[in-house]
Amino acid sequence: LTVEAVKSLCDSTVPKGIEPAAISAPLSSSAGSQTAAVKATAKAVSADPLIKILDDPRSTLDQRIETVLNLGKMRKDAKEAVPALVKMMEGILEQEGARPPRIEDHLRNALLRTLLDIDRNDERVKDVLSKGLTEPLARPSNLSSSRYFSQGELSRDTRAENDNGRAYTPVATWNEYTFQVGTAEMFKSATAISAEDYQKVVAGLAADFPDAKTWRKDNASLYRLKITKTGPDGNIQSAFLEGESFVFDGSDAKVQGWSIAADKDGFLHLMGGQHNAPNPANYIPGSWERMGLSRNSKDNNYPAQMYWVSRNPGDITSFVFAGRKEDPRSLPTSYWNYMNFVQDREGELYTYGRINIAGLQSWGLYRYDTSSHEWEALGGDASKLVANGKAAHPDWSNYLIRQVRGPVPVTPQPNTLVWAWMPNFYNFCRAPFGIYFDITNRMHVNMRIRGVGESGQIIDSHVYAWSDDGGKTFCRADGTPLALPLTISPAPDHNADVNSHDTLKWWELWTSLLKEAGYSIPKFN
Repeated sequence: LTVEAVKSLCDSTVPKGIEPAAISAPLSSSAGSQTAAVKATAKAVSADPLIKILDDPRSTLDQRIETVLNLGKMRKDAKEAVPALVKMMEGILEQEGARPPRIEDHLRNALLRTLLDIDRNDERVKDVLSKGLTEPLARPSNLSSSRYFSQGELSRDTRAENDNGRAYTPVATWNEYTFQVGTAEMFKSATAISAEDYQKVVAGLAADFPDAKTWRKDNASLYRLKITKTGPDGNIQSAFLEGESFVFDGSDAKVQGWSIAADKDGFLHLMGGQHNAPNPANYIPGSWERMGLSRNSKDNNYPAQMYWVSRNPGDITSFVFAGRKEDPRSLPTSYWNYMNFVQDREGELYTYGRINIAGLQSWGLYRYDTSSHEWEALGGDASKLVANGKAAHPDWSNYLIRQVRGPVPVTPQPNTLVWAWMPNFYNFCRAPFGIYFDITNRMHVNMRIRGVGESGQIIDSHVYAWSDDGGKTFCRADGTPLALPLTISPAPDHNADVNSHDTLKWWELWTSLLKEAGYSIPKFN
């Protein structure tokens, strides 16, 4: 760090009324003297001006945080600041106690990071690092998981960290058993049916459902869903969902996408076989009818989503369809894709994926209640987000023209977790991160969304927020409470854009400490 850089750091953080110590030793402009000049500069650098800022009672919290981080940039040149930094950290530990670091603990995290960067081998530094970082993370309750962030299943945590690699969750475990749908590949979970077996299925259905003879005739993309259960002894059991005659057209790869999970009572939940919404044309005549489903979307026994629950814990041989519109167990959405199951550290089951709110594809999040056997939609009303954006930025209204699938929402809408207004309806809604729970059972959300910015520009970004109450309320990385739904739109109460509010800065600072403790960090942005 050059003298001028340090001087700039001081000037940017010094409270009014404090004069930084003079720093001088300008670099020579002569090319031949560059090396000597750099050495002279290094010797001339002093941490005194920054230490004075820390000691001054007029310094604000933000000034102290930035000053500590600036000292960290000086590294070994800031050794003289170690006593002051250690004293500050000891004061925080005395006041707040020892616990794992949190993303909103900016001063605490800055002190830990800076002490590590200046001199991690100093005995005074080792002591506060042990109390403030190592020991809290080494408690037995925290060591029970090798991962600081988890989606509740090793199979989910170890999926490829790209969008399509995390489109579904095709593997689950419960009570030492592993459950898998088909091949467990994204968009390829279904099992192809041979021509011979297909003719047997048609023969068995044709008497009652003659249209089965001509449905998808000569189509090579016909599938069934095979579910396997592997026991701790290696024994493997398999069964076809709804029997061997439950055949569907998998020409659309999304119809081959399936997700499975076991709730904390062991009941299996299975979703998939649709692209945004159930399509009866994709299923052989007789398959829905034998399940008691209507193919008329106006009927109550038409499916809101393709969703099954096992009749018994861990039982793959007997599922009951729970996705009818009239069934209280169905999700409160009729538009559903790229469904992911996740579980918190206490086994509570959630699912998130793509839904449609006010004609726009957005993110939905639902929490399962094992007592009522119902799903609760978490999030908020998109019309309130729009109103908040208009109030804060009246000119933004000029860009809220009618979009292709409906008007800008001004009346109450169903709950959605992440939503942004844009003129087109499409959103990708697949995320390398999605939702994770850390070792304290805090929920962390990072999801991609597209929207219209304050000046009418199209923005492709991500939201980030955390929740300590299972997704009912959320905060930014700086601890500021957020209104729901989360957005990248210019609605200040809802805005959780990772590129605003120094979110990336605080995330990287916090997770750098977790990396020091040996934890791997999920792909974030």
